[in-house]
Amino acid sequence: MRDVLQTEELDIPAGIDVSIKSRLITVTGPRGTLSKNVRHVNMDIRLVKNANKNRVTLAVWQGGRKHVACLRTIRSLINNMIIGVTKGFQYKMRAVYAHFPINCIIQDSGRQVEIRNFLGEKTVRHVSMLEGVTVAESTAQKDELVIEGNDIDMVSQSAASIHGSCLVRNKDIRKFLDGIYVSGKGTIVQDEPNASERYLTVPSWPRTSLHRHSTPSCRPPPPKYNGRIPNTPFFASLISFLLGSLFGLGLLAALSGAFTLERPWWATYQLGFFFAAWAAFHWGEYAVTAGWNLEKCSVDSFLLENGSMYHIAHGTAVAEYVLTLYFRPAWKVHPYISLFGVTLVLLGQTLRSGAMIHASTNFSHAVAFRKRPSHVLVTDGIYAYLRHPSYAGFFYWALGTQLVLLNPVSFVLYSGAMWRFFFYRVKAEERALVAFFGEEYEKYRKRVGTWIPFVP
Repeated sequence: MRDVLQTEELDIPAGIDVSIKSRLITVTGPRGTLSKNVRHVNMDIRLVKNANKNRVTLAVWQGGRKHVACLRTIRSLINNMIIGVTKGFQYKMRAVYAHFPINCIIQDSGRQVEIRNFLGEKTVRHVSMLEGVTVAESTAQKDELVIEGNDIDMVSQSAASIHGSCLVRNKDIRKFLDGIYVSGKGTIVQDEPNASERYLTVPSWPRTSLHRHSTPSCRPPPPKYNGRIPNTPFFASLISFLLGSLFGLGLLAALSGAFTLERPWWATYQLGFFFAAWAAFHWGEYAVTAGWNLEKCSVDSFLLENGSMYHIAHGTAVAEYVLTLYFRPAWKVHPYISLFGVTLVLLGQTLRSGAMIHASTNFSHAVAFRKRPSHVLVTDGIYAYLRHPSYAGFFYWALGTQLVLLNPVSFVLYSGAMWRFFFYRVKAEERALVAFFGEEYEKYRKRVGTWIPFVP
């Protein structure tokens, strides 16, 4: 059934200029000009100018059901053009990953984004923004991209291109949820609150969810998640309690194994010291971040979500020690080697914690590919002797734990795995530092070494 006449109207706000010529619609506003060609749609589009308010009228004569539906489509299109030239459109996209952090690098002044390490792949993905669209990293949220532009079609298509470049293929998507997804949509220019809303505005929250306001009328933001550990005060205190308990038990086992003879066969001072050192390291990462870098403090600072291979490595070391102790106990009686390992562990822990304290807010557990205004190059203190003291500290700390346990196999595996990790990590980080500080960092790099073997 066809309708004789169907119409739609759209009021034009003040300050917006609309011109229609042969179904070529042009809208001009404070943010620029947008044009759309709708000549493929058979309808009557007119601009009606009045003294009070201008409006656009759309009419379809003798139209069918689908033809009439085009009225609302064209009306929405013009309305989006008006919003685009007055407020602009903004999409927010979040990088979601389980074990391989997705690195997004903005290039060409926001015209292109480079995506690295998706699912651990070596392939580098380059996504160019469409005309009139820019992309930037969010300053308020980790692993978030902000895409802005006047044309909603261009903005949404650019977001779709980023999402499409990180699709999981040939895997079960119920398990592999890694990717970059749209997390929010809105406008660049936000509406001003009216008089009644100004007195109801909730104050801004701290960037870390570990610090809450106690005002009963204010609802706190939901906890942030990374992996499987919620970023809440409860889990921060629970992890601290468990690490402290493990440290105490390990220290007790180390002392009882060193000074008493009546003990279980496996409760040696070497194994006790290993667990105490492991707990102290992870607790120390959080404590130093909370004390000297509060802005970046969260449950991520415990470094317990370092991937499955990290925990497999420690489990392998413990298994090698226990099996060797059971079948070849004589191999574990070399106190001077273990004592040297204890010294190396303490030196490595001091080196790493000291580097984090001295760098303070300039230190980050993740490689920064975007320079913050407050980011400065630290070249004094311990950084005057080591270029990456936190990396060197962890390198020797980990090797020291295997000397304490007298694990020859794990010592070799740890050495190779950590050398490979730090070789590529330092290479990627220094590429970003050269981009941040230029010749200043080049001179510093030539003057100061890393103290990690075969890592220039």
